[in-house]
Amino acid sequence: MNKKIILKEKINILISEIQKAQSSVSIDKRKYLENLKIQLLKNMQMLDNNTLPESNGGVMGVTKCLSQFDDLANIYSLYNAAYDLDSYFKEQCKKW
Repeated sequence: MNKKIILKEKINILISEIQKAQSSVSIDKRKYLENLKIQLLKNMQMLDNNTLPESNGGVMGVTKCLSQFDDLANIYSLYNAAYDLDSYFKEQCKKW
């Protein structure tokens, strides 16, 4: 399967987990997650436009974003979706 399609699927999974998590966190964390979701949607648009840069071994940084807050990092499904996205991008998207 095409790397970009797989990456979009992983982004969609994370967006879904963000939406689930928003109902169980404080208002400030909801806003934080909403901003993260907006950035992920921008990344998907960049994928569609073929303007998202290759990873060159780097990550998107979503795991780090969640790690800044214990209450977000402790949401297992959310954190795992973020980690899965970052890992895939880092390892599989070095070249399109």
